Amino acid sequence: MINEKVHLAEAVIDLAAIAENIRTVAAIARTGLMAVVKADGFGHGVLPVARAALGAGAAWLGVTSATEAVALRSAGIDAPVLSWLHRPDEDYTRLIAADVDIAVSTLTHLRAIVTAATDLGGHRPRGMGVPGTPRARAPPPSSTPCAATTCRPAPERICWVCPAAADPDVR
Repeated sequence: MINEKVHLAEAVIDLAAIAENIRTVAAIARTGLMAVVKADGFGHGVLPVARAALGAGAAWLGVTSATEAVALRSAGIDAPVLSWLHRPDEDYTRLIAADVDIAVSTLTHLRAIVTAATDLGGHRPRGMGVPGTPRARAPPPSSTPCAATTCRPAPERICWVCPAAADPDVR
């Protein structure tokens, strides 16, 4: 038997490097930058990474689950948060109540979100959009048949789904 001291791998998270990367990309992009902090900040710790990114100029945070989004809100982060990849039977009321933007991938999801908003007394999510479309967070053209009329957006809220990027066979 070999009696050697085992050296385990160690990850050192350099939050200053993350912040510098955010500043560099933001300077080039010259637009509101979203820092995706899903999967516990890609294993680096969602809260330290989110705070470093926001402190360096990120305007948004992106996550892939309601649990991650609500955890950010519970930790006091009030920057815009986009959450995507939900099941149609997700509890959308907690996302809407936490003022989280919700990506909508099917009409079934949209119906569930509208129902949740109605259950909350008409409170509308900050924004909804189809992932992968360049029109995300922008009002849809009037000639495009979108679901915006379902939500009747208030001036301070964007609430629309444009099916151009969605599969029409997915309901």
